[in-house]
Amino acid sequence: MGQREETQLPIVKEAIEKHERVTLHRLEPNPQHGPTADFEGTRSDGTRLSVEHKELVPGDFLALSQAVRDYPPYTSQMLSRTWWVAVSEDPLSERIKPMPNFPDDPPQEEIDSWEEAGFKTVLKAEREEQHRRRNTLRRRPQVQIKNLGQDIENDLAVLESLEVYSVPSRQRLDNEQDELTRRQTEHRIRHRTHNAIISSHEPHEEFEKPGVVVHFSWGYTRGLDPNEIAERIQLWLDSDESANLKASLLASDADQRHAALFLSTDAMAETAKEQGDKFVPTAPLSLGDSIDVVWAFVGPAVLRYQSGSWLRT
Repeated sequence: MGQREETQLPIVKEAIEKHERVTLHRLEPNPQHGPTADFEGTRSDGTRLSVEHKELVPGDFLALSQAVRDYPPYTSQMLSRTWWVAVSEDPLSERIKPMPNFPDDPPQEEIDSWEEAGFKTVLKAEREEQHRRRNTLRRRPQVQIKNLGQDIENDLAVLESLEVYSVPSRQRLDNEQDELTRRQTEHRIRHRTHNAIISSHEPHEEFEKPGVVVHFSWGYTRGLDPNEIAERIQLWLDSDESANLKASLLASDADQRHAALFLSTDAMAETAKEQGDKFVPTAPLSLGDSIDVVWAFVGPAVLRYQSGSWLRT
C-alpha cells in the first residue's frame, strides 16, 4: 500500500463509519482470490457493506512532480546565466472534463445533401465518444527529467551567444542566419522539454550558479457548478479505468457496495471550500450493477450519492 493510500483510507473509513453507523474492517488483499474490496462491515440491522477506495489522479502528474523534486539544480561551466525550466502536467480537472453540450444532429436529408457534396457530418454520438476517449487518466508521453540540464545545455549556450534569454522568445533577430539558428535551437529545446516555459537571469552571486533549475508547474480553469464533479465521476466510471474497482466490489457478497473516490488535484476543491454546504451536485449517476453508493472526497467536501440523490455529509 502506497503512502497516499495510507493517508486516504483512514479518512474514507471514518466518513463512512460515521454516516452509515457501521464498524468497517480492513480486508487484506489476496492475489490468489482476485480483486478484493478494501473494507467490509455489518450494520446493526444486519446489512453488510463492502467499500472499495480509488484515487482519481493523473499518474503523470504525480510522477513528474516527484521527478522534479528529485532533480537537483544542474551547474554548468558553459552557461553564464541561471535558466529556469518550468515543466508542466495537467491535474485531474484538466484531464477529465465534463461532456460538452454538443448540438443535436441535423435532419437526415440535410446530412445526405452534405455527404453528396463531399462533406462528412460528425454526429453527436461520435463527438461524445471522441470526448470519452480523450478525457481519461491513461498515461501519456511525458518529459524525461533525468539529464535534462545536460541535454539542453549546449542549445542554451547558443541562445546566450545570440542574446536570447527565454524560450519561447518573442524577439526576431536582424541577421537572417542568426534568426534561423534561434528558431532551430528553440525548436530542439521545446521538443526536449515538451514545450516548457523557460526564462533566465543573471545568477545571484551568494546562492546561485549558472546552470539549469527545473520547476514543476500546473494550471487549471475552475468551474462553479458542483455537477462538474458528477460528470467527471461518470466519465471515469464509464471508462476501462474503473474496471478494478467494479471487480473488487462485485467479488464481494455484501448487500451494499460502496465506491469511495478521492478526487485529487481537482480544481473544484477550491469551489467546494468557497461554497461550503451549498456545494452539492444534483446530476444523477448511472452506476450499473456493481455499485450502490458513491462517495466523493473533493477537498473539504465529502459527498454521498445513492438512488439518484446527492448529499453532503
